[in-house]
This record gives sequence, structure tokens and C-alpha cells, in this order.
Amino acid sequence: MMATRLPSVTRENYTDVITVEQADEAFNVPIVNNGAYASINRSVERYSKGIGLVYRDFILWEQQPNEGNPAGPSKTGFGLTMWMIDHN
Repeated sequence: MMATRLPSVTRENYTDVITVEQADEAFNVPIVNNGAYASINRSVERYSKGIGLVYRDFILWEQQPNEGNPAGPSKTGFGLTMWMIDHN
């Protein structure tokens, strides 16, 4: 297997990396119509042989059209990215 460069403080290369796609759902993304519902649910983890979990990315948000409100659509959600900075 190839070495995989992941975001990290030390910019290490990890070999034998397996990527696990846990969720990859999107609706109306990229948003082309602000008057329509949109959402994204994405979760990815990467594991390196002999180390374990070295990277995790999770994104979850939704947009409500909020019709009739002068403020426009309402978007709420969050994202979380974690990566290993050191190991034994």
C-alpha cells in the first residue's frame, strides 16, 4: 500500500492506511436554490496498521428554506476534524 499523508502537527506519512466511509449523504449540495432544503452528513475515519485511528472527519448540517422570513434561509450544524499528533 502507498503511504498516506494526513493533516497533522508533525506531517507524518502513515503506511497501510484503511479508509472507512461511515456516512456520505448530501441533498441539494452544493446549494443552488436557497429556497430549498439542503443537508449534508459525512463521516470518514482512517486507520493505520499497528497504530489504529489516525484521522476522523465528521460534518453534519442542514439548511431550512425559512420562507416568508426576511432573514432568509437558516443553516445550522457543525464539523469536527481530528487527527493523531503522536503515538507510542
